[in-house]
Amino acid sequence: ITWVNTVVGQHVVEQATDMSLGIAYNHHAYFAGAVHRRDEMVLFAELVDGRKIELDIPCKVGRVDRTPCITSPLHRRFAWQWWFLALGTDPTFLQVFLQELCARNAVAWSAVEHSEAHDRLNDVKKVIVQMYNYHYSERGSSEWWSRQKLDTTFQETCA
Repeated sequence: ITWVNTVVGQHVVEQATDMSLGIAYNHHAYFAGAVHRRDEMVLFAELVDGRKIELDIPCKVGRVDRTPCITSPLHRRFAWQWWFLALGTDPTFLQVFLQELCARNAVAWSAVEHSEAHDRLNDVKKVIVQMYNYHYSERGSSEWWSRQKLDTTFQETCA
C-alpha cells in the first residue's frame, strides 16, 4: 500500500504541474517554514524627504527584529500571495496593490501593519517592493533573521 500511495502521490503532483497552477507542489516545505534560507519580497513606502519606511504584511517575514507569526494550520491569504511572488509567479496583483497604495486607498493601507507611513499618507511619494534573501539568525542573536538585498525590485510612483 505504501508503494501505491507513493506512485499515486507522484502522479497527482505531475498532473498539478501540467495544469499550470502557478507553483510546483514540491515547494511545500518553503511555505511551512521548514527552510533556513528563503527569498522574500519586502514592501517600503518612500516619503518626500527620501526616508524609506518598511511596511510589514501581517504574518509574513519582514523586519529582521520582528517575531515570526504562527498561523498553523492555515495561512493568511494575503501573506500567502506574497510568498508566491518570491517564487516568481505573475506579479499582476502586486502591481495593482502598489497602485492602490499610491492612490491612498484605505482598504489597501489596512492590509499592512500600522506604521509612520499611515500617519503621513500625503507624504508618500513612492511604494517599493524589494527582494531579499533571508537566513535564520544564529542562536543567541537579538534578531530573528538576517537578510541580503537582491536585485529584483518593483515600484510605483505616487502622484
